[in-house]
Amino acid sequence: MKKILSGVLSLVLMSGMLLNVYGNRGYNDISETDWFFGTVMTLSGMGIVDGYPGGDFRPGGTINADAFIKMVVTALGWMRYE
Repeated sequence: MKKILSGVLSLVLMSGMLLNVYGNRGYNDISETDWFFGTVMTLSGMGIVDGYPGGDFRPGGTINADAFIKMVVTALGWMRYE
């Protein structure tokens, strides 16, 4: 199960690189020169990833199981935050 979820998230991240980049949502700790900027902006624009209160994204941080499950479920279209 863990491998399946990891594979799904990897596919979502790779597909995010191929999509248009959405505008910066105001993350204070990432910039356009970061290698992951386009993917973060794409996934953020799709509602798959969110930042923290105060405008931080914390790219070097870790995520818990709840956040990972939310990302997978949202990416698969089973849940939408609108």
